[in-house]
Amino acid sequence: MSVSSLNVATFQYDIAWESPDKNLDYIHSRIDFDTDLLILPEMFTTGFSMDPERLAVAMDNHQVDIVQQIANEFDMYIMGSMIISDRGHYFNRLILFSPDLSPRYYDKRHLFTYGTEDQHYASGNQDGIFEIGDWKICARVCYDLRFPVWSRNVSDYDLLVYVANWPLARQKAWDTLLLARAIENQSYVIGVNRVGTDGNGLKYGGGSAIINYRGDILTHARDEERIDTQVLIMDSLRDFRSKYPFLKDRDHFTIH
Repeated sequence: MSVSSLNVATFQYDIAWESPDKNLDYIHSRIDFDTDLLILPEMFTTGFSMDPERLAVAMDNHQVDIVQQIANEFDMYIMGSMIISDRGHYFNRLILFSPDLSPRYYDKRHLFTYGTEDQHYASGNQDGIFEIGDWKICARVCYDLRFPVWSRNVSDYDLLVYVANWPLARQKAWDTLLLARAIENQSYVIGVNRVGTDGNGLKYGGGSAIINYRGDILTHARDEERIDTQVLIMDSLRDFRSKYPFLKDRDHFTIH
């Protein structure tokens, strides 16, 4: 990884329903490329399950250890969310695994009440800002995408990431909102979704995308399993923001 660039890879696939070991084995088998950061979907070991009592694991569980081992083996950062038990609560936790370092995390703030997520999981309160080298990354989970204030670029991040299990029935919203977040925040935006059908019969249309700060779509997956890679360039981002300093006029506010 250089100071001025970040090589990213997105992996959208058909998550085996509530089968962590199967999904972890599959992810490991599909890594045959070099990247700085691999981004996986929301709940990448189970699918979007409302059964945390049975599926949740602690941060020192072997499933978490396996992902850490993969990050170490391939010398890459890995990002995606898992069902985690912590401090007497269940969280839809986005974890950033770093080579040879302890994982960092963000617990999903906006729980999907339409899908009863709020009845099974606790909401997080972290800012979700991580650093990889000189890159400042804002990480969010699925339903967070619908709330632009929570993703507003008040910390001068360079990359905004959403991991998701976003159903096909609302695919237009996914595609449109990812573009909006890139343009309004003058940031690279990456959204990683899944494909296939889950254990509840919900169909997923993929649409994982890498978008630049102008709103140009650099990669866009359809409804098939797919791995995309892209090199993000820091100098290009900074030049664009210098030429069009719209973020200087952003509103200042406090989130409660």
